Amino acid sequence: MLDGLQITTNRLAINELKEVAPETAEIVENARYIDNGKIILSAGVSAGIDMSLYVVSRLFGEGRAKNTAELMEYDWKV
Repeated sequence: MLDGLQITTNRLAINELKEVAPETAEIVENARYIDNGKIILSAGVSAGIDMSLYVVSRLFGEGRAKNTAELMEYDWKV
């Protein structure tokens, strides 16, 4: 499923990802999330929140994502 994609994970699990990732995947170590089109991956819990707000922004607009972050009292950096 990850063949040929850019992938990431939490910085504490990068070595484990390197052991199991397909050879064709590109591991990106300093990304909070990566958008591969239909597959979006995040690098941890707060990065997963950032990724989720990014998806809300893609689907419903940046204003809706910003409003969602405000409702959550989350300091989202676009």
